Amino acid sequence: MNIGLTILPLIVRAISMRFILLIGFGIMISLPAFSQNDTTESKPDTVQINSFKNRFKSSLEDDQKKRDSIQNRRVEESEKEDIGYIALQAKQYPDSIVIRWAPSNRLLWLMGKDYGYVLVKRTSERRSFEDIQDLSTKVLKRLEEKGIKAPDMSDPATLPSENELRAFQAEIEKLTREDPEVFSDILSAPVDEFLASYEDPIKPYDSATWAPYFPTEDSYALLAAGVVHGALEISPDVGFALKGKQENSVFGMTLISADLSRLAANGLGLRFVDTDVEKGKNYSYTVYIADSLSQVPFENLSEEERRKRTYRTVNQDPTGTSILEYEGIMEVKEVVGLATQSLDHEIQLHWPVKASPFTGFLIERSQDGGETFDLLTQRPFMGSTFDKVMDTLGTLEEHYRFRDSVEYNYLTYTYRVRGIDAFADESKPSLIEGMAIDQIDPTVPHMKKAEFNEESGSIRVVWEYPEIPSDFESMSIQYGFFADGEYSEIKPLKKEDTVYVHQVQPLEYAHYFRIAVIDTNGRKAYSDHIFTHVPDTVRPIKVTGLKASIDSGGIVDLNWDKSHEDDKTFKGYRVYYANARNHEFTQLTTKAIRANTFTYQIPLDNLTETIYYKVQAVDQSFNLSQFSEIVEAKKPDTIPPVAPVFHTPVISETEIILDWEPSSSRDVVANHLVRVETGGDTLVRILEDISQTTFSDIEVEKGKNYNYTMFAVDDDGMMSDPSFPVGGKLVDNKRLQPVEDLQVKYNKNSHEIRLTWKSDIKDDDVRYVVYRNLNDDKVKRYNMVEDQSFRETLKKKGTYYYAVRVVKRDGSKSILSKAVPVKAE
Repeated sequence: MNIGLTILPLIVRAISMRFILLIGFGIMISLPAFSQNDTTESKPDTVQINSFKNRFKSSLEDDQKKRDSIQNRRVEESEKEDIGYIALQAKQYPDSIVIRWAPSNRLLWLMGKDYGYVLVKRTSERRSFEDIQDLSTKVLKRLEEKGIKAPDMSDPATLPSENELRAFQAEIEKLTREDPEVFSDILSAPVDEFLASYEDPIKPYDSATWAPYFPTEDSYALLAAGVVHGALEISPDVGFALKGKQENSVFGMTLISADLSRLAANGLGLRFVDTDVEKGKNYSYTVYIADSLSQVPFENLSEEERRKRTYRTVNQDPTGTSILEYEGIMEVKEVVGLATQSLDHEIQLHWPVKASPFTGFLIERSQDGGETFDLLTQRPFMGSTFDKVMDTLGTLEEHYRFRDSVEYNYLTYTYRVRGIDAFADESKPSLIEGMAIDQIDPTVPHMKKAEFNEESGSIRVVWEYPEIPSDFESMSIQYGFFADGEYSEIKPLKKEDTVYVHQVQPLEYAHYFRIAVIDTNGRKAYSDHIFTHVPDTVRPIKVTGLKASIDSGGIVDLNWDKSHEDDKTFKGYRVYYANARNHEFTQLTTKAIRANTFTYQIPLDNLTETIYYKVQAVDQSFNLSQFSEIVEAKKPDTIPPVAPVFHTPVISETEIILDWEPSSSRDVVANHLVRVETGGDTLVRILEDISQTTFSDIEVEKGKNYNYTMFAVDDDGMMSDPSFPVGGKLVDNKRLQPVEDLQVKYNKNSHEIRLTWKSDIKDDDVRYVVYRNLNDDKVKRYNMVEDQSFRETLKKKGTYYYAVRVVKRDGSKSILSKAVPVKAE
């Protein structure tokens, strides 16, 4: 047996303790400076170059200790205050690696915006198993020359002790320090370089750099440009609370725009494309804010400066790097765990948050089995609220949830969901089918009375069924000993029956009756139960003195007067609650309780402000007292209201008409409408009439872009997050000259059509919108081209109809041309 192979794990283990895995089994050497030219002359910024030389020239063991020290300090400081970090990700493509980063809070974002970012790249070779095997043989030979024999691991019966193994590993580590040339022909040092230096950091685009990209339909790039150049800065006249909310909202929207648009990410200075990559090599990237502290070695900083430096350099990974083994293959993920829930005229899609590393989602629906899909989300669905869903292991996990209202029940719909990651890449589509089902319970009879007859020893149960449902299937009468216990079916009934006589059996005292109704969809509903008791008919006395209070933690404390302890027939109390005084009350206690107090905890993260309670006494014969007086308890208000939701605005030549869905929160007392334009934002109106859902803004000028957002304010002064902004600019309804001589030609062999037309409009801003439909001349928008022709290959047989419209970016357009047919065979 090759002894080199048997001790190879020991060598790997020993060397791994000293050298980071990115380098493989590297030797302890001084790293080169970042400059590619090794000259004796100093660069203009000598302080900076020497700073980074000092930073990386120590041994890898000391470097690792420094990383651990930085991370420990960050943990200690994070217990005092939230100092933040810069999140960093890298993703490989067939020809490049794209690096994305984002500050964790608004203050870090402002620092990065002002100073820019330093981006460092480390390149190292990846070593094969054969290289490591050769290294093992070489290490053994050199150790034997020093009189050190490797432990024998070939016989499982005589394996060396743990102390012997540790001693041998120590000798290997000693050899790496004293005799590094033993590794020099197999392993090499990593190469470090600046992709963006302190002198030339990555910063947001200036106006000149943005200019070639505008005008653009990329709303996220528009938002990014507005943030960078102050168009979305908050007015200093706004109150502190509103200012803080708006600032954090703008910061959040800024990070979202960078995730959903490459142009926005580039313009914000949060993205870099590295095309200088090779397959089979390892790359790691580190990003820092390029402030003045970036030039100074860490050990030369004061304690306060060290604390500041930590949050400027530490990223998601404790070492502050993102590591990638480059293979030149782009990994395309997909949304996993997609599931549906069927409701009445509604299908809910949900999928786990942990398994979906995406910023937003595009959701489509098909009614023809997946042949064609319609987009349900005009903007990517962000999934800002999460629901707890039980997984297959019985664990509650956070899920995104999307609700889709559908016209028909029991019709199968196909859904297609695609995720958008932090690199603005769309995932593979995930498909799932769903169906809405009838969730309406059948109507049930009204239980009128249950009378006991002493002479016959029977109970006569009477009910009425004033409105028998059209989907009625069957019904039966059921009997139980307890109101909330199990019931057994006594007898099937006809829908015209209204009376049932029950013969009382020995030892039967409490009698509960109800009627079960089943509809044609298999849904079952139960009537209210009706009760009679033999022979005890004396009810307990009414409970008095009920009081209720709720503290800031949601602890509810109920207490009432003692009144039944001396009654031997007394069983206990039942406690009931409701969210409104006129709602049906629900029993809170699972069984009768003897104490005249009851304490439990309620969640405060819901929209109801008050809760109501009442108490009822019950005896051993299950006779019930009258309900106590209803008491009201007010919850502490800890939940801001839900923001209103804008519809698409209607824009004319003179006004912008806004239309919105009001906040669903019941305690909203006003809405604050804010207009954002160049130079700042304006509080347009405080709408105290919460029923108002439209507003016409006539104080606007042509040629300017306007954005609007809205905040809901509740009766406790709490303000919602801003609604997602909408906007636009006044339109110019100039009518363009329509196209002429629209012709279509079809190639039977290649199944290709060629559409041509003529237009006298000479303008670089002109586009042509192609409309198409199959077997119907009611054409729909299909494609957009810049030239006066259009080609495509037809995949289905039938008669296709085509038409063309001329459009410009300023909103002007021509009438739609007459549709021309072509038959595909």
